[in-house]
Parts: sequence; C-alpha cells; structure tokens
Amino acid sequence: MSNSIWPTTVRAPTKPKNAARTLTAPANSNARKALAAPGDLKSPVFVGGGTIFGPKPRDYRFKLNIKVKRLARRSALSYKASENAMTVVENFTFEGPKTKKMIEVLNNLKLNDKKSLFVLENQNNFVSLSARNLKNVKVVNVSQLNTYDIVNASNIIVCEGSLTEINRVLATK
Repeated sequence: MSNSIWPTTVRAPTKPKNAARTLTAPANSNARKALAAPGDLKSPVFVGGGTIFGPKPRDYRFKLNIKVKRLARRSALSYKASENAMTVVENFTFEGPKTKKMIEVLNNLKLNDKKSLFVLENQNNFVSLSARNLKNVKVVNVSQLNTYDIVNASNIIVCEGSLTEINRVLATK
C-alpha cells in the first residue's frame, strides 16, 4: 500500500481547456479599462480554467491466454528442475504455528539464506503461519502456484502429494 492519500488504482482525470465549464461572457467587458483582453476564461491562467497536462486514467492490463499461462508455468518448472533447484519432500505438517520448526526444516534442506517456495497439496495453516515471518520463504498450494513465484524463488520445495496435482493442472489439453 502506498503512502499517498489517493488510491493507486483510481486516478481522476482532469479537465483540459475545452472541457472546463465557465461563463462564456467576455471577461473584460468595459473597454475603457486599461487592461489587456484576457481571451478565454477557460484558459489555465484563470481560476476555474482548464488544467495543463493533468493525469488521464489508463488501464494497463492485457489479456493473456490460459494456454500461454499454463505453458509459462510448465517451462518455468522444467527450468528449475533442470537447474536442480527443485526438491521433493514428504508431506509434512506442524502441531502449531512455530517459526522455529520452519527454520529447522530450512536448515535440514540447507536453504536458510535462499528464497524458497513451498508448494503444498492443500492449504495448511500451521505451515503457512510458521513461514509468514520469514523473509525469504513463501508457502502456496497448487492452485495458487504462478510463474512469477516459480521464477523468483531460488529453490522450490514440492510435497509429494502436490506432484500429481501439478501434473494434472499443467497437463496439455
């Protein structure tokens, strides 16, 4: 979340000179005044006039086909497997949310200082809560697995039960 007072997703457009709404009567109707003719009251010089180069909202999203997303995930996983950055472990759980237990798991796998991605078969709150205070660890289940997380992690730790689900999700159709 940014610290600005405006939300980052919504930007209000400003009105340029042609869209500003002001009086159309002449600004300086008395010809005897020794003032220059102001021209248009919608000019940005005047209060209530238009804005020069104000923000204009734009949507930067673009559509990416589901098959392309699936292919990207599949190729990222195969790249990590070819680099020996993928480890398959037995399904595990904790009795309660303890960060020390997660640190022990990381030390046993020799991954304490590396970015690690744990892929679980289904949502396990104790494992997720144990890892959320660790800077370089992210825990996701198979349905939340995305290409960015795969590429961003140095090592991927996959539980045995999630392998069949990954194969099912990423199978060519």
